[in-house]
Amino acid sequence: VSAPTEHPSEVGVVSLLDWVCAKRSSAQANRLDQLVHALNEIVAEGALPAF
Repeated sequence: VSAPTEHPSEVGVVSLLDWVCAKRSSAQANRLDQLVHALNEIVAEGALPAF
């Protein structure tokens, strides 16, 4: 699986979330979770194409 930065995709996002869960860093996990939700809202509004 390629790095998420090379090929943005659902697989990359899932791998990133798995990594965050493994890290158990609540502060970073919360920030990334907020980022994911924000990106999902932007995509839902049609401002950006879905990956």
